[in-house]
Amino acid sequence: MSASFPESSFFFGAVALIAVRLLAAANAPIMDCDETYNYWEPLHYVLKGTGMQTWEYSPQFALRSYVYIELHALVLRVLPASMVTGPSAFFALRQCLALLCASSELLFCRAVSGRFGARCATLLLVFLGASSGMFHSGIALLPSTTCMYGVLLGYAAWLSNRPRTGLLCGTFVVVAVWPIVAPMFIPMGLHTLTTDVVGVVGCAVLGLLAFGLVPALVDGYLYYGAAQPLWAVGNFLSYNALGQGGGGQGANLYGEEPWSFYPKNLLLNFNLVALLGLGSLLTLVVLPGERERRKHACLSLSGMYLTIGVLQPMAHKEERFLTMVYPTLCLGAALTLDALLTAVSGGVAAAARGAAAKRPGLLRRLLGLVVRLGVAVAVLGFILLCAARSAALVQNHGAPFAVYAALPEGATNVCVGKEWYRFPASFFLPASAPPLLYIRGGFTGQLPQPYAEWPRGLSATPEHMNDRNAEEPSRYVGLGACNYVIDLDLEGQTEPSVVRDGAWEKVKCAPFLDAGRSTSTLARAFYVPRLSARKNVYAPYCLMARRRR
Repeated sequence: MSASFPESSFFFGAVALIAVRLLAAANAPIMDCDETYNYWEPLHYVLKGTGMQTWEYSPQFALRSYVYIELHALVLRVLPASMVTGPSAFFALRQCLALLCASSELLFCRAVSGRFGARCATLLLVFLGASSGMFHSGIALLPSTTCMYGVLLGYAAWLSNRPRTGLLCGTFVVVAVWPIVAPMFIPMGLHTLTTDVVGVVGCAVLGLLAFGLVPALVDGYLYYGAAQPLWAVGNFLSYNALGQGGGGQGANLYGEEPWSFYPKNLLLNFNLVALLGLGSLLTLVVLPGERERRKHACLSLSGMYLTIGVLQPMAHKEERFLTMVYPTLCLGAALTLDALLTAVSGGVAAAARGAAAKRPGLLRRLLGLVVRLGVAVAVLGFILLCAARSAALVQNHGAPFAVYAALPEGATNVCVGKEWYRFPASFFLPASAPPLLYIRGGFTGQLPQPYAEWPRGLSATPEHMNDRNAEEPSRYVGLGACNYVIDLDLEGQTEPSVVRDGAWEKVKCAPFLDAGRSTSTLARAFYVPRLSARKNVYAPYCLMARRRR
């Protein structure tokens, strides 16, 4: 086998990967309301002039960059008008993100093939394409996903002996998108310093000017209306890393998680690959192999360990924070399995020569077949578990897309209560509809509020905003102000059920997992034929319209 992919194999792998990413773009649910309110809503505002504003976009705090939003708005601006109206705009951008993700993954696999061989790259392609973590994160409109693209492209360049290009990719995502990704690129920078000091310094200077100063000027003067440059990414870093804001708590204000949070999420989304990937550095050090290959493998994986080492001690943890390590986690698993196969093959061959000197070829082939069969079964098990996890996400949590898409043209005064955090985006509201309205639903934190009219909402400091997640009563309207309500009718819920209220009629309902009444953890987390249908309980997620009198 050559050091790179056979073209036919690469072609079929690329087609399969693109198909999986496009499938995710069409079906994967939004996993975090931060994606909706901090990215889809500002995007809708800069494109359509309406949307919901969070406190992070208030000029008083300015934690988010409109330049990042505009990079995505540019994609929709160049597409045909028929593709950027209503939900079609939402899914069109997702499809573009799917293609960008798949292209980045393929470039990464190409580079790994050239550096570590075709077998390692093939395993990597399978792990990336099948994993549930990549299924929902690869098409998300989130800085963590953009950073993952940067890691894929940056590492592809680094492994292909183009470290300057890799460092520019790293500088872009660190300075312009999400500074927390920096540990992923520290090994690349240190390694390049040993051979190209001028290149590293040049990339740093160019990156700071192009990805730091320019966005600060654009955000400060053109969007936030400041009289000076405004580095929103720096404000975000101060808030999350230094605890500035939130009454001194910073991001911890939004919850703290135990040490087991990240390991559990990695096992849920990557199962076997998580174990192989996290243990890859130790495995590669212990197993025999070429010194140069081992050095490059350890360098490629060290950023993952540095990043997890930085994120793990933080009290505030979120699943999406780990997105940027997914490519190297899969690479670590591929390298580990490849090294194990090589070591076992060598050991089998030696044992065969010693135990059956007369017929070494037959025994060697037989034992080699057993080893390959075991690996094939393990990889197939990984694929099936990940497919079951992805299917469970779509089946259990996919109702909001179908329900919001059923809003009739001309619908006005659309309200949500306790389901505010599953609102997909204003792209799902009719073009003539006013912004989303809130009725009380048991949440006692701060909800987003409609932007002021375009473009004043960019630079005007909104009233009733705080950085302490303190409830703002001005957000709410009474049920009498609503013409449509989206509600999830859970058995035993403490909030009044609009679904059971005779003053309302059902327009569209879809099943949504009632986690409290679904007692099987396995059936909730993975789609298991028959078992999931028998053990899971679903509640109606409904679009309700006020009955005409």
